[in-house]
Amino acid sequence: MEGWIALYRNIKQHWVWQDAKILQRWLDLLTDASYEDCEVLFHGTRVKLNRGQLVTSKRQLLHQWQTNGKKVKDLLEEFIKEEMIMMEKIGNYTIITILNYDKFQKENSPKNKKKSPPKKPPEKTENAEDGSHKRQHFRSHPHIINSNNINNNISLSHNNGDRNFFETFKNDSQAKEFVRNTLGLDEEELMKWLSEFDRQISYEGKKHNDYNDYKAHFPAWVKKQQQYIKQKNNAAKQQEDRYDPRRGTDVDGKKASDYGRTF
Repeated sequence: MEGWIALYRNIKQHWVWQDAKILQRWLDLLTDASYEDCEVLFHGTRVKLNRGQLVTSKRQLLHQWQTNGKKVKDLLEEFIKEEMIMMEKIGNYTIITILNYDKFQKENSPKNKKKSPPKKPPEKTENAEDGSHKRQHFRSHPHIINSNNINNNISLSHNNGDRNFFETFKNDSQAKEFVRNTLGLDEEELMKWLSEFDRQISYEGKKHNDYNDYKAHFPAWVKKQQQYIKQKNNAAKQQEDRYDPRRGTDVDGKKASDYGRTF
């Protein structure tokens, strides 16, 4: 495959940099992703790819990365958890979408830089100035959202593009079916998560480059929230088990060994 990709220097601060094999596998995905919408032939099957997508299979990754199936599966799941990729299995192949591909690849093209008109300084408004210091990113607790803050800042951080993507997704039966099947949600649960996703990106001021980016980010975000909730519930359960009341408090309990804990 010809061409080049943009690679930011701050990748040295990313966790993939700490392991040479993981870094090489991440760069494999980046360099194999299509730079533009296209149609490719994969083992005799015509596959349509959007910009930032690649087609592969478990067998191909096993051969390409020279490792075992468990390590391939674990690494891909880690990339999904970190909202770096989204995967969709179709028959005997898998389409991998690189999330935020446009954000890191589009603006660095020399052609784009040459043709870009000079940027005008942003116009200052009272709302923007007052609201800039209020935006916070809940990295450690991504599911926690203050509804009062959202209502106060939604006009500052939401953009027409994402609002259009939200409305488009609500009417995209194919995309909704894929998310329901992938995450095991019913229609009501899906719409609740979609509304929550819309509120959070509005509050944090995030912007998606296009509808495909929005559509891929949403299920990855939901999966991350589900994992966080599961971990939190497991921790709470362990805490409850640790402080369970002593057993054996019936009237026939006569000695310390009749109880769950000694005196």
